[in-house]
Amino acid sequence: MSAHQPNIVVFLTDDHAQWALPCYGDPVIEAPALDCLARHGTVFENAFTATPVCSPARASFFTGLMPSQHGVHDFLQSQPQFDRPWLAGRETIATRLAAEGYDCAFIGKWHVGRDAEPQPGFSHWFALSGEYPIHHDGDNGFSRNGEILRETGNLTTILTRETLAWLDARDRARPFFLFVGLYATHSPFNAQPEKLVSRYRGSNFTRLDAGNPLPGLVNPESPGPSAEAQAEARAQYCAAVTHIDQSVGAVLDRLAGQGVLEDTLVVYTADHGLCLGQHGVWGKGNASRPQNMLDPSIRIPLLMAGPGIPKSRRERGFADHCDLHATLLEAAGAGPQPTSPGRSLLPILKGTAPEREIVFGEYGDLRMARDHQFKLLDWADGHRTLHAVGAGCDEIAPLPDTNTNAAVISSMAHAIGTHFAQGLTGTRVPERALAPLTYNRNQAWHPFVPPGQAPGRPA
Repeated sequence: MSAHQPNIVVFLTDDHAQWALPCYGDPVIEAPALDCLARHGTVFENAFTATPVCSPARASFFTGLMPSQHGVHDFLQSQPQFDRPWLAGRETIATRLAAEGYDCAFIGKWHVGRDAEPQPGFSHWFALSGEYPIHHDGDNGFSRNGEILRETGNLTTILTRETLAWLDARDRARPFFLFVGLYATHSPFNAQPEKLVSRYRGSNFTRLDAGNPLPGLVNPESPGPSAEAQAEARAQYCAAVTHIDQSVGAVLDRLAGQGVLEDTLVVYTADHGLCLGQHGVWGKGNASRPQNMLDPSIRIPLLMAGPGIPKSRRERGFADHCDLHATLLEAAGAGPQPTSPGRSLLPILKGTAPEREIVFGEYGDLRMARDHQFKLLDWADGHRTLHAVGAGCDEIAPLPDTNTNAAVISSMAHAIGTHFAQGLTGTRVPERALAPLTYNRNQAWHPFVPPGQAPGRPA
């Protein structure tokens, strides 16, 4: 293995909010392996998703592109009218690293179309097969290199077993890229190991009830209105984080046992965040109509440790999925993705490039810019609202129309226009509720359709 080609392991979890880790200040959750990773690496305090829902965020990580470029704007349902190879013909992190000599393995959740089909660049494919619902502990379908099989048991345990088995069987003569897509923190919030859930029952979760309520809630992932049901859901979520932490610890131990941990760049992140009652929200960006860009929905954990990564460092600058894509390419010695808006984080960590002072996101007909003080929501119909963010700020109510705020809006709107004009050859979802149903039956920029009713365009 070249000194310039570290092994790369990426844990990308599902719906794991940044607030839900002790290294980001949570006082309840136990995650000793991730705490250890944070001590031996860098914690990115301001890491954000490209989109606060699963499929487009994952597509942004794999391609280094924003949704307007890769074309996935909402989560994908598995029915034939929605399911197709959305990333076909695009370079991904796997195809790029495979071209650099990496042995690439995928284990876990794909959710970017045709889940059961092995994707280009990966020599090993063990994925959830695209059958829903996915069970945390029960019977699930999987695709092992295109062969469909069923397994019953705890999903995190199954994925961890497969990860360790691949590490044991891999080609020791080549650097490797291992993607592990764990699912435990996704709803429904149930069926986590009882010995872990029992640790969190009776915990004080009042910190999650703070903030003024967001208008327009649909709360698709709510356990119900009772305090008991909500407390149990929160205990299950905390247990899911701890179980994921145990999986991460097992993989790190196996890497150490093989003598390759010091030569491995380890990344822990998530597709997007999650609200568990903050501002009255249960869910992520599609938990409201219109869709939301609340901080708990868009902030993600991002921990990096390994060759060239400073230890015990907390990085204040902004980062997103496109930046992570660019970082992995540079670490592997590959050239940048020419149309990606992402910037490698390695020069920032080396002190040879300035921190990012603003981050961007989009979801359907909504685009967003956020810096350390303000968040601008920019709708396709021209409506814009400015919100205060940061400690002590309640981001629900828009800031008043003042000359000072108008100047901030103008500056951030210009930044959004500049960012999305750079290399973006795709399309933005048009005015809310006018785009045809492309991704699922209930897209977040359409009026909410209750379960059991047929979706349809408004009159």
